[in-house]
Amino acid sequence: MKHKKLYITMTAMLFGTCISGTAFSQDENQTAEAADAPVMEEVLVTTRKREESIMEVPIAVTAFTSADIENAGIQNVADVAALTPGFNVAPLFSGDAMTPVIRGLSTTIGEANVGFFVDGVYMGARQTMSNLLGNFIERIEVAKGPQSALYGRNTFGGAINYVTRKPSGNFEGEVEATYGNNDTQALRATLGGPIGDGGFSYRIAAMSDTTDGFYKNELNGKPLDDRDTKSALGSLYWEGESVDVKFNLIYSEVSNGDSPLRFEENNDFFTSFAGLPPDYQMFTGKVPAHTDGFAVTPGGVEREQIFGSVNLDWDLDSMVFTSITGYNDFTHDRATDDDYSANDYHYTTSDNDVNEISQEFRLTSTTDGNLQWMVGAYYYSLDNDTLVNSAYTGWLLPIFGGINSDISEGTDSLAVFGSVDWNFTDTLALNISARYGNEEKSVNVTDTDLRSGASGTYVNKDDWNSFQPRVSLNWQFADDHMAYASWAYAEKAGGFNVVTITGGVLPDERTYDPESSNNYEIGVKSSWADGRVQTTAAAYYIDWTDQIVRAIGGGGAILNTNAGESSSKGVEFELMTQLSDYVDLRMGVSYNDAVYEEYLFAILGAIGMNPALDGQPLQYTPDWTGNISLGFTQPLSSGWEFFTRFYASFTDEQTIVQTGNALVPSTSRFNVRAGWRNENWDVTLWAENLFEPNDASVGVFTGNPSRLPDLFIFGARQGFPAFSPLVTSPDRMQVGLTVRYSFF
Repeated sequence: MKHKKLYITMTAMLFGTCISGTAFSQDENQTAEAADAPVMEEVLVTTRKREESIMEVPIAVTAFTSADIENAGIQNVADVAALTPGFNVAPLFSGDAMTPVIRGLSTTIGEANVGFFVDGVYMGARQTMSNLLGNFIERIEVAKGPQSALYGRNTFGGAINYVTRKPSGNFEGEVEATYGNNDTQALRATLGGPIGDGGFSYRIAAMSDTTDGFYKNELNGKPLDDRDTKSALGSLYWEGESVDVKFNLIYSEVSNGDSPLRFEENNDFFTSFAGLPPDYQMFTGKVPAHTDGFAVTPGGVEREQIFGSVNLDWDLDSMVFTSITGYNDFTHDRATDDDYSANDYHYTTSDNDVNEISQEFRLTSTTDGNLQWMVGAYYYSLDNDTLVNSAYTGWLLPIFGGINSDISEGTDSLAVFGSVDWNFTDTLALNISARYGNEEKSVNVTDTDLRSGASGTYVNKDDWNSFQPRVSLNWQFADDHMAYASWAYAEKAGGFNVVTITGGVLPDERTYDPESSNNYEIGVKSSWADGRVQTTAAAYYIDWTDQIVRAIGGGGAILNTNAGESSSKGVEFELMTQLSDYVDLRMGVSYNDAVYEEYLFAILGAIGMNPALDGQPLQYTPDWTGNISLGFTQPLSSGWEFFTRFYASFTDEQTIVQTGNALVPSTSRFNVRAGWRNENWDVTLWAENLFEPNDASVGVFTGNPSRLPDLFIFGARQGFPAFSPLVTSPDRMQVGLTVRYSFF
């Protein structure tokens, strides 16, 4: 009841603030010196697959221009989330299983509920999006709420599109060097310009980023979480009279050390079975973070990726034909001491090879008038081969065993989609978008018991049809003030449970069903004070049916299953203003209440817990998030200027387990950047994570191989270890200097 009242109050306040901007702007117009007042730069986005002002799109969108990315020092998806209301990232296993959550629609294993795109090309492997592409990025668009009608698969909660820069027709380049504590070093170089007189231009870049990380491995005295990333990028652009073509090719390789992870001992729900040692089976409270005590058998992550895309636009006078072709080849090899202790108990290796191909065709109307339309077709193919070896080591192997899994998964998706915009009047417009598609998944798994040598094979194939519509009505109720209301239906395909690291998957646990949601949203977008202030506000309610959730199966495996029903509701608010020629402010806040409405986790009854989780909050869904960015620029002599920018973000506490017992504490982050620049030079001093954050960044409940006596959890079962929270320590404070030289 308390949350409901707060939600209603906030909704009224935020929408009242935006709508009252009409009167405010009228008063300001009478006194402002419009000719001299600084205004907010118009941001154009392609969220609805056509270029339009972000303030006219009837969707909650947060966008970051190339200037925003540079000024904020945005380097990864977590940085984007920190500055986006309603967006949270849970960096599970230090980002190796990065989990994006928009508006409380969380998931922990399997395919994410947020789709990632580069120039409209879907990227299924979320690990590949952990780092950005440097100054190759022109804009980042975060579309909140389901985008299934136009973007398709796995945009159940939202879509994030990275738009790369087109090569310029002018010669240009830059060289950048960074050095920071923890032996952080980065080198980047970019070169671009025209090729002859035929309309061709190019851009190439090379990057290298290394760091020793923040923590030591006390087992060998070496850096624990060291990272090494190298990338090479190339782009070719041709601009003809009626045809534009952009080709991108990206190569990257990553070599990372281990992660600052430690298991916490359970402290609640004491359970004992006859003849077996008693122990606690749950952790209750806020999980702590550690700054030392990391001692693991060295492992790490090796990733390699080749990504290519071709974007073609052909102007046919009354319409534009668009073709988007994508290719992504991704390998991911991981070795983990997964007891995360000095005890040499258990070790897991996994080799993953992903190949994605996609093709989209579109026709988009370009004529003026009351009716605009778009139609398209889409094809996507995924091949995912994984080899996992997870076992106890040494003398423990004959006793407790292990498993080797050879997994081949395939996905083929085919869809048609379209949209119609009908402008009833100059101020009232209706949009209808829809997508009809079929997704087929196949799996072939061979599991081998490393103790007995016995093996078994599981083969299956299934497909699902879906129709996903979206309807929105937007009303330009005053100059520079627009309100909208929308409804969207979204589905996410079901699938198969195949990973058996923590236990066996029983025959009736092999499959899970699709999930679906009905999404209701109202919003207001306003610009006032002669364009110096922009605000956006949105309120939403999501009815989520058959939610795909992470659970523990009867054989101990962590797997996907379907909860009965969940809901998520909340409000979001953003403000951007140019206070003067030299001062700008950006801020955002969101409130979210995401809970299970009906969910029976029956296996919890075995340890004395209530298996009915109705009313419990969803994992990794903080109630409150907020951010603020304040920038200041002071002109100096000889073309130089001084600049400084301060960032702060807040994330409320969030549960890491379905029962709601274990929590990650609320966290605040503070970053600052300051320096000097002119037309060619940029010298920036920066500090991140000021005041040394001491709270855990994330946690996850998973099997703890170190707890050898706990062979009875949820019933007597040999080799079935207890589950406990695996906690990730936060990034520590980092300071450094970046120097960039640009030439043209």
